[in-house]
Order: sequence, then structure tokens, then C-alpha cells
Amino acid sequence: VDNPVAYTLIVANTFRSHGSHVVREFIGQLGWLDTSLPKLLVIFYLMVLVFVSLVDVQKGVRLYCADKCVIGGVVMLSVIGILTSLYLFWTPIGWKVILGIQGRYFIAVSPLLFLLLYNEKTGVHIKMLNVMIAGFSSCVLTYTLMVLAKRYYL
Repeated sequence: VDNPVAYTLIVANTFRSHGSHVVREFIGQLGWLDTSLPKLLVIFYLMVLVFVSLVDVQKGVRLYCADKCVIGGVVMLSVIGILTSLYLFWTPIGWKVILGIQGRYFIAVSPLLFLLLYNEKTGVHIKMLNVMIAGFSSCVLTYTLMVLAKRYYL
């Protein structure tokens, strides 16, 4: 990591070659990475996460630009920390991509990432949003339990 420009290119190559795989693992790759949810469900789930992040507003909650800059900095440093640790301890010397990245490594930082999309000015008050989210989550979790039961018990 003595050459920041080369390392930046390695990170860019990694996201270019493994980015969609990491997103898929973030939401729809379960167990020992051998149990997958359908691709359409993963895409729809991600769309719902982004939608809720954009439209859900809470009365009295406001994030200023400085707040979002701090949150963005924490997200960036966390992602760089994850990538750098894998680069140093898992990736063979001289490789042009970082090996060993799994979507689950980014779950802890994801609430902050989605919080960056929060905007009380563009948010829309949808009366039944909480009910819709609960229904959607219940359906997805039920389906996920069925997939896991089929994989491990049936």
C-alpha cells in the first residue's frame, strides 16, 4: 500500500469486477455462501431499501450537510478499512484485484450508507408505509426461511 494511486486502481478494479457479486452477497447469499435467494428478489429488496431511505421522513429529524459529510466519511473509512485488511492479509502480492470480499462484511456499515439518502425535503409522508414495509419484510423473511429450511433440513 506504499503507492496510493496503484491501490486506488486496485480498489476500482475490484469494484468493477466483483461489485455486483458483493451486492448480491449483501442481500441474497446465505449460509456458507451456497444458498441463494432469487436474483429478482435481491434486486427488488435493494430497490425497497433505497426507496424507503429516500421517502421515509421522521418529524423533528434533520440531517445537515455537515452531518452527512461525517456519515459519508465514516462509511468511506469503514469500506477502505475492510478492503485494506483483505488486501494486506488475504490477497497475494501483485494481484490487480482484492480477493476475499463478501457482501456480509458491509452489513454493519449499511445503515449509515442508507442514512445518507435521508432528506426531509424530498421525503413523502405515506400513511401506510410502515404497514407496507412490515408486510414486505414478512413475505421476504418467510420466503427466506423456506429457502433455508429446504437447504438445511429437507
